[in-house]
Amino acid sequence: MREARIASQSLDLDESCDPAIVDEAARTLERGGLVLLRTVVGYGIVGTSDDAIAAMYELKGRPLTNPLIVVGNIDLFDALTKPVEKTARDWLDRIVTRTTLAVVNDIDTESSLFRNMSDVAKSQATRDGSVAIFLNTGWLPEQLAKRMAEKGRVLFGTSANATGQGNSQCFEEVPDAIRRAADFSFDQGEVFYRTLDKLATTIVDLRTMTISRIGVSAAMLMQDLRKLHVQMSHSANTN
Repeated sequence: MREARIASQSLDLDESCDPAIVDEAARTLERGGLVLLRTVVGYGIVGTSDDAIAAMYELKGRPLTNPLIVVGNIDLFDALTKPVEKTARDWLDRIVTRTTLAVVNDIDTESSLFRNMSDVAKSQATRDGSVAIFLNTGWLPEQLAKRMAEKGRVLFGTSANATGQGNSQCFEEVPDAIRRAADFSFDQGEVFYRTLDKLATTIVDLRTMTISRIGVSAAMLMQDLRKLHVQMSHSANTN
């Protein structure tokens, strides 16, 4: 397994993604279509429309009780969710330069991005007033998330594999049904984090600073969070 590298930029810089590729993928999303692309942990399918959301669940055999994750970046995190405690935010700013992760936080219901979501999107991408957001998940998905956010829309996604089968770590591993169903797809080669267990992204709940799903870089994230909890406890005891 490759370890996360320290970087202040995307883990997945892709020079093969010329502007024409990004433009066509963005146009597909704007038309309500489904896009198949690479993230740093596996190929994924993304979309913004109710039809795209329905297709994600049908193609994967995904239970409707399992929410989708928002594809984003720090700016979208700020725009869509409520401010977190300073210690949590300082940690997030540091960790997002080191690895990919998804974070759970409370939704800002006054956010224009949230208000623009359809009822279907709110139902399938939020749970109990919270939302999960991918961070540092790849150059192309982040470009598309940024473009959609500029138009007031949120980009939703899930892995391009049957539920429970592990991530598709190269284009050839994506099930034929998903490849055929995608309105736009792009073979970007192997993923950055190629693991034997085909691990997904680790999810951290920022409200409790705990891990809610173990995935890539989980050991490093756990160690980091343990140190943070010790620091927070020491600070509380000395105040």
